[in-house]
Amino acid sequence: RKDKIWKIECSVPIERVQIVKNWLKARELPFNYIEDVGNYTIFNIYCYTQDDSIKAKGVVEHFRLKYFVSESKTL
Repeated sequence: RKDKIWKIECSVPIERVQIVKNWLKARELPFNYIEDVGNYTIFNIYCYTQDDSIKAKGVVEHFRLKYFVSESKTL
């Protein structure tokens, strides 16, 4: 049983939202987002495996996004 998940929160400029969504869907990464935060949309990408983390890192680096990583644990 896996008891932690990594969440990558990143700021995406409004003009790049659709392409980032397409990239995440193509890589089968679970995500959600909050629209209209200033000139950005905030994406939360959820990584259950190391492979997911590698894919998410590739998206973040490709688009040069500002991001924050956090770990969720079972208490």
